[in-house]
Amino acid sequence: MIGRRLRPSKIWKYFLLSAAPMVIPCVLAAQRGRAEVHEGNRLYEEGRFEDAHERYLEALRENPTSPLIRFNEGNALYQTEEFQRAFDAYRQAVETGDESLKAAAWYNLGNALFRQQQLQESAEAYKEALRLNPGDGDAKHNLELALQQMQQQRQQQQKKNEIDDPTTLPSLKQVMDEAAAAAAAAGAAASSATPSPPSPSGRTRHQEKTEFAAVAAAASDW
Repeated sequence: MIGRRLRPSKIWKYFLLSAAPMVIPCVLAAQRGRAEVHEGNRLYEEGRFEDAHERYLEALRENPTSPLIRFNEGNALYQTEEFQRAFDAYRQAVETGDESLKAAAWYNLGNALFRQQQLQESAEAYKEALRLNPGDGDAKHNLELALQQMQQQRQQQQKKNEIDDPTTLPSLKQVMDEAAAAAAAAGAAASSATPSPPSPSGRTRHQEKTEFAAVAAAASDW
C-alpha cells in the first residue's frame, strides 16, 4: 500500500449523439460548439490546458447545457490545478443526469476532491462511480487510497491528542515508583541467585578472572 499514487482523471473527447435519431432537436443541440470542442481537445492533448479551457468556454457559450463540454472544461481546470473549479464543472456534468458520462464525472469529481484533501467526500464520489460502473479498476484503486489516507490521518490525530492531553501521560511520581519497583525486583533477583562455586584456590571464578586480568596487565608493563 505504501507509495500508491492517485490514478489520473478520465477524458471524454467527443460528443455522444442521441441514441434516438428521431429526437432531432437534441442531436442538433449537441452539434452546437462542436468545432470549439474539437479544437479544445487538440490543445488539451498538446498539454495547452489553459488554451483548451478557453475553447471549451467558447463551446459552452454556444451550448451551455452540454454535460460533455462541462466535463471537458473540468478536465482542463483539473490539469491547471484549479481543483475547486474543476469540482464545480464535474458536479454540473453529474447533475445533468447524462448516464453516458455520469460514472466518469463522479470519478473525476472524486479526484478533484482528493487533491483538496477532502478524503471522505472523495471516497463517496468513488463509491458512486463504482456503483455506476463496478468494473472501474481506477475508481477502486483511488477509493482504497483515499480510505488508506483517512486511516493514517486518524492515527496521526490520535497520537497528537495523546501528546496534547496531559492526563494520558504518566506523572513523575508514577515514573519514579515504577523505576523503584524495577530496581527492587532486580535486587531481589540478584540476592536469590546461586553464587559461583569456589575454585580449588578458594576464589570464585569471577575473582580468578579478575585477578588474571590484573596480572596480565601488570606483565604487559615489563
